[in-house]
Amino acid sequence: MPLAVVWLPLLGAAGAAAAGRFHHASPAALARAFGGAVALVALAGLARVPAGVLAIAAFYGVFRGVRVIVDMRLQERIRGRARATVTSAAEFVGGLIGIGAFGLWALWGLWGMLALAAVAVVALPRALLGPTS
Repeated sequence: MPLAVVWLPLLGAAGAAAAGRFHHASPAALARAFGGAVALVALAGLARVPAGVLAIAAFYGVFRGVRVIVDMRLQERIRGRARATVTSAAEFVGGLIGIGAFGLWALWGLWGMLALAAVAVVALPRALLGPTS
């Protein structure tokens, strides 16, 4: 395994671990952080240099942190016996979106992935506010 690729899981784990410190961040702040990370991936794709792997690793760290916060907020909102079912359904939908992301990559490369990420950046604040806010 190339040494540069080692940064991906390490920064992903660091992002997930740091999520607790930022769990009170506003939906808009989380969307800005995620959008900035998406911009890093776009720049890495345009630059086409080996150092771009570090930008992808930084994106992955931010993604994992935001994902942990979103999952935590979902858990906080669900009450009663439906909690396990709703959590499982959310994970299933997340998996479908992941498969769709690979499909977009196969069809349109980096730009397909960035289009999906841009939709996520726009939808993130609204999804975090939810119907009760």
